[in-house]
Amino acid sequence: MEEIEKGSKGGSEERWKGAVDNLTEMTSNLDSLQKLLVKKAVFVDDETFSKASLTSEQARTIKVLEQRVETLERGLDAAISAAARARAEKRQAEAAQRAAELRAQEITRELENTTKVFELHMEELRAKQDEISKRDGDIKLLEAIIQTLVDSNISRWRTKRSGKTQISGSHLTFVFIPIFHSMTKKTWLASAKMEVGSGGGVCFS
Repeated sequence: MEEIEKGSKGGSEERWKGAVDNLTEMTSNLDSLQKLLVKKAVFVDDETFSKASLTSEQARTIKVLEQRVETLERGLDAAISAAARARAEKRQAEAAQRAAELRAQEITRELENTTKVFELHMEELRAKQDEISKRDGDIKLLEAIIQTLVDSNISRWRTKRSGKTQISGSHLTFVFIPIFHSMTKKTWLASAKMEVGSGGGVCFS
């Protein structure tokens, strides 16, 4: 029994001794910390502490704002680059549009010139057709005049033959009206000469 009591007493003493040692070490640490604080720390009043706290808060705010500004600057640089590319593309599109407009104007002028040339050719063709029509009219008129004169003289010749009138080596010359030649712009005179021979033949020259 005594041994058990002695053992319990000895364990309690050891625990107590350990606790005292821990307290002693903590006290030493506190003393060292106090000396360090006394050496390094700065004691200020409440106003100074408030200003220091405000300055610290402002510094943190400024840091956040600086980071935000850097982000915005990167976004701005990207936007500037995109705008530069857009301007370059716009200039290219404008140049292509101007080239297309110039080409369209050139094609329009070519079409206008072609139309004018076509109109001139058509006018020339119509003028030639008018000249041909006039010449056809002149030819038909001459043919009608010649035919009329021939019929008239043949009728007279037959009348004279029936009256036993001898016509030998006689010549009949007919002069026709002037005809305006539209192709050469000159006036020419058509003439016909009818010769009645003894054999009754009729010829024109």
